[in-house]
Amino acid sequence: MHKDIGHSTIVGALKVGQEAALRQLFDLYADAVYGIAYSVLKDSFESEEVVQEVFIRVWNSRDRLDEDGNIWAFVYVVAKRLSLNRLRDLRGKIKNQVALPEVDLVHTTGCDHPILVGEILALEHEVLEKLPEQQKTAYLLSRLEGLTYKEIASQMDIAPNTVKNHIIQALKTFRKHFQRFGYPLLLVFLNNM
Repeated sequence: MHKDIGHSTIVGALKVGQEAALRQLFDLYADAVYGIAYSVLKDSFESEEVVQEVFIRVWNSRDRLDEDGNIWAFVYVVAKRLSLNRLRDLRGKIKNQVALPEVDLVHTTGCDHPILVGEILALEHEVLEKLPEQQKTAYLLSRLEGLTYKEIASQMDIAPNTVKNHIIQALKTFRKHFQRFGYPLLLVFLNNM
């Protein structure tokens, strides 16, 4: 699904306002975006709303897209952020309707400071952009779509052991970056991406 199938062509068409390019991008990534949203929200209706909003944001940001950049990384980050924002908003509505203990989208790490979701997403995006393309693709197919090494190998036309090595290297890169910024391993975060 995330193979290079003329992404620069799609982005170029988006930049000049061709709605057919948006439809093509939607066809490529809508299911994966839904998966991201559902993993956060656990609600079909809300997840479908996020899917629509993601592609509206892509369309509204089309003039700022980089034809040489990774459109999937952009879509992924927008989907993750919108999902987390919607979850926060939904929790706020519920809290106003029923007295619940305060829940916030801040994760503590055992360190002296909390890790804000925005910081995590920014760091996640930074690391994703630094990964070699094969590692990034294998990692995203594994974590977002839940594909097995064998399924990923088939899609990427490489050996399953190569897929495993790509994912291991990607995880090492994530760990290194998170630890460099003083964050512990964040296994939950890495397992839910």
